[in-house]
Amino acid sequence: MKISSWKTLLLLTATVVAAGILRAQQTEDATAAKQQYEEMKAQVSGGDFTLDWRAFRVAAVTGGLHAGFATRTEYNEAVGDTESGKLDAALTASNAAIDRNMADPEAHLLAARVLEKMGRWSEAERERTIEGALIKSIFDSGDGKSAATAWFVVTMAEENFFIKTALGEQPTSHTPTSQNGQTLDKVTAVDWEKVSHDSWFTRPAGTAPGSDDKKSYE
Repeated sequence: MKISSWKTLLLLTATVVAAGILRAQQTEDATAAKQQYEEMKAQVSGGDFTLDWRAFRVAAVTGGLHAGFATRTEYNEAVGDTESGKLDAALTASNAAIDRNMADPEAHLLAARVLEKMGRWSEAERERTIEGALIKSIFDSGDGKSAATAWFVVTMAEENFFIKTALGEQPTSHTPTSQNGQTLDKVTAVDWEKVSHDSWFTRPAGTAPGSDDKKSYE
């Protein structure tokens, strides 16, 4: 075999080995993150809200969990049930979404709205508290005014929910980019007065700019 052929074979072998190591590391990271998520989920379920809510959100997505509502259709059906008075069905769907990913603020917000309609105020307050803590952890990550002070979100779905719910704005465009290894998204949105604003968001490394995990809020 020629020297050049040996070099090519060695290079291919090294590439395969490196890819295998990377996959093993990613699997290990996901397993550890899922375990951390389950521990924090148990903490919240037990009424202890003194956890690191940003870490909770990161553990959920790193552990392979995404939006509580698997699809936009599922979410819209739950909203429709809420508005039409089918509150038991809406609450079942909301609770299922929370159980699927307790770090998804939207599921808690919808559950709170349903519980308020049912007059179950203390339970609704609990869901509002959890949703507020998750949203606060995004506000605490920056001010969204520049790439350097971008708000940290874990998914595109969470980003759009934050824009619409916390900021009260409607996204009109997303401009994905990356700087210094950061996954960034510059979002132009309009408020209720039709005034346009730009906000910056960053997501965990490896998240495809502009991608949406399980559903879209566009």
